[in-house]
Amino acid sequence: MAQLLRRGGQLLPHLASMRHLGGAFGPLVDQHLRDPFLRHWVDLLCFLISGLPMGGTNAAAMATLFGQWFEPDACLDFPKGGSKAVVMALVRGLEAHGGELRLRSRVKRVLLDGERAIGVELESGEQIHAEHVVSNADVWSTLKLLPEGVARRWQRQRGATPACSSFLHLHLGFDATGLDDLPIHTVWVGDWERGITAERNAVVVSIPSVLDPSMAPAGRHVLHAYTPANPGVQTIFQTSHSRKVMMESAVVWLEGYWLRRERLWRRPQKDGPLDHRRLSSMSHRSRNVSI
Repeated sequence: MAQLLRRGGQLLPHLASMRHLGGAFGPLVDQHLRDPFLRHWVDLLCFLISGLPMGGTNAAAMATLFGQWFEPDACLDFPKGGSKAVVMALVRGLEAHGGELRLRSRVKRVLLDGERAIGVELESGEQIHAEHVVSNADVWSTLKLLPEGVARRWQRQRGATPACSSFLHLHLGFDATGLDDLPIHTVWVGDWERGITAERNAVVVSIPSVLDPSMAPAGRHVLHAYTPANPGVQTIFQTSHSRKVMMESAVVWLEGYWLRRERLWRRPQKDGPLDHRRLSSMSHRSRNVSI
């Protein structure tokens, strides 16, 4: 509040614009941009920030992006040690405040006192009681942990939550011999007119080991790429044939793209959708596919 009061004079001229920050970015783009390419470009930026086109991306997030985009020292930050380092930092913070991270402890159901959550019961039968219960699972998986007769209206409303589109992720390791000028981050769009959510039309490729060699063995690089996989993961799960076609076509496509630029990498063993369904308790509506 004190900071808000100190900056009050700076904020007053922008009060009329601040009403847009709570909504989607799409209406602002519709109001100010007419050029087709610029609209597609902004759509791509929204996709990179939120995984959604501009109609579903928060305007405040995009205001922050554009506020920093043209700064002289603007850059893209990568965590040292990769995403694992972020996870381990969170675990250290949890433990420093008296918390405990328990792995392989799948929750069977949420314990209730009336309509108030008071803890959880694990599949092992152990019950853990708590003053507050927070579910970080998706809404559909969380509903399965609750009795059907409790908070029926709330459950019905949450169960009707629309699912967003999915992504196909590729995690690869490849021989880095002679590849001294690889980019850390590459965004590829095949056809701007098709839109960034079209099937395998936009691909984001990151090679974090370019910045942090400790993330890969000597002489190797690790690569993460993702692309929209619409109409969703449900379709990929339907038959073994569709799963194989999706995985193989994605790998072959990305190989072809990088072959034109550098060389073919070594293809690793892949973890497909069935592995994710076996290992994850999340609903298929909130699950992406990794290869």
